[in-house]
Amino acid sequence: MLSASLPICLVVSEPAYAQSAIEKALVSDAKSFNVDFAADELEYDTDNGIVTASGDVRMKRDDDRVRADKIVWNRKTGEVNAQGNVMITNANGDIAYGDKVALTDTLKDGIVENLLIVLSDGGRLVAANGVRKGGVSTLERAAYTPCAVIDENGCPKVPVWKISALRVVHDPARNRISYKGARLELF
Repeated sequence: MLSASLPICLVVSEPAYAQSAIEKALVSDAKSFNVDFAADELEYDTDNGIVTASGDVRMKRDDDRVRADKIVWNRKTGEVNAQGNVMITNANGDIAYGDKVALTDTLKDGIVENLLIVLSDGGRLVAANGVRKGGVSTLERAAYTPCAVIDENGCPKVPVWKISALRVVHDPARNRISYKGARLELF
């Protein structure tokens, strides 16, 4: 597994002399932030500034982390696309799971398809898709429950109550979840 911590760059698995040249080129134009990463395989397209990592990929910037089967990072546009078993953990300990995720290179803002958010307090938000911008998550065709969704044996169970809505907005800074077109379901 490849692993490194470099200013805004990933290093490809090429011979050491070529890797050193690529690393120097990437570091010379780097901004003032670090991205830590690990992956089974890395490729770097120097002409287009695209890094492709595959096989248990892990990226970390500040306190935000992304894990996926494959991540493609366009260094020119700052877009990070993650696919397959995507898991995003933020500084608050909330974990978002999705099939396909497009993020900015800050790893804070982006778009997720088929989303599940496990909040640090145990609550759950699920949605067909979601957008996170400025720390606020907006979820479409979503549901929220603070109740347990598995029993003591680890088997799935229907929560005691949940709120379903056309749109759910989660603003952790204000500790608020708001709903549009909401329906409360009990028992």
